[in-house]
Amino acid sequence: MNVVYYLPKRAAPFYFLNLISVGVGSLRLRLNLNYLEACRTKLYFSVYLARFKYDSYTAQQTTKINHK
Repeated sequence: MNVVYYLPKRAAPFYFLNLISVGVGSLRLRLNLNYLEACRTKLYFSVYLARFKYDSYTAQQTTKINHK
């Protein structure tokens, strides 16, 4: 009976460490997902900006051609 009581007491710190490491791992995964989401948003925004710049450039060119 003494051994049964003694083992969980010794294993408890490892159990808590395991819980903490799992929590840190999930947090790290969540941060990575947030980072990927931010990169995707940045990519979309840069593509949108490039399209807008290209459209405005072509609009300028067409107005130049029309004014000639």
